[in-house]
Amino acid sequence: MSDVESQPALEGLVAQYVGGGLSRRQFVKGALALGLGMTSIGSLLAACSSSTTGGSTTPKQGGTLKEGYDLDFSRLDPINTNWYDPAFYAVYESLVTNDPQGNYVPQIASSWTVANDGLSVTFKIRSGLKFHTGAKLDATAIKAVYDGIADPKNGSPLGSVWAPVASTEAPDPTTLVIKLKHPYFDLFNIVKTGYWDIVNMAYRAQLGDKYGQQGVDGSGPFQLVDWVPGSHTSVKRWEGYPGSVTPSIQNKGKPYLDGIKWITILDAPQRAIQIQNGEIDTL
Repeated sequence: MSDVESQPALEGLVAQYVGGGLSRRQFVKGALALGLGMTSIGSLLAACSSSTTGGSTTPKQGGTLKEGYDLDFSRLDPINTNWYDPAFYAVYESLVTNDPQGNYVPQIASSWTVANDGLSVTFKIRSGLKFHTGAKLDATAIKAVYDGIADPKNGSPLGSVWAPVASTEAPDPTTLVIKLKHPYFDLFNIVKTGYWDIVNMAYRAQLGDKYGQQGVDGSGPFQLVDWVPGSHTSVKRWEGYPGSVTPSIQNKGKPYLDGIKWITILDAPQRAIQIQNGEIDTL
């Protein structure tokens, strides 16, 4: 079908989806039949989603979201991994994160102050936070992570970008101070990435090389169930999650989902077939 011929059909498909006449899966199936690729379909779904969020709906609770993933998952260890995958955002948190507009907003830190000379940043850490195992997550625990990243023996893939940091200090449980050798504008962009997610260093040392494979200990809203290279990674809702303070997150409490399962499907046609057949929910 030519682009000219498919345009009215596509417009009709979008209208039906936005109007509630088609499910997400039916929309994907119809768009594939029109010859669209999954990247284009994903963009259309995102656009449709933004145009249909005005109504008041009650979130559906429970169930496991199954996502077809086009890579094999990396080891779930922020300090020693080649890259980080979506599960990092499920099981870990960082000092700060980004909102949809790209602004830095609170996550583990509730606020921060940059010194006038640019040589230090003081973060106020939320009180009462814990890791999944129940261990205390305070300024001292975060200092241990950043000191671990700075130590080349731990193999952090981006440890070199920490070179402008002179020291990390924790004068009290809710205060973390990062002292710099010179003003470092990129500091916030670094600490919000998955490579600087906050992990329980004591638990990491306990598991040794098995950390990130047989177990993890973060503070995110989900806990690791299993990590099976070449197959899948799954997480379950953490019932002890204290809630989020990130302004752009609408559900501040525990996740609505029971869990998430990322299934490794390296072949694009196979991902398309499985979403058509209802074997996965998203890509």
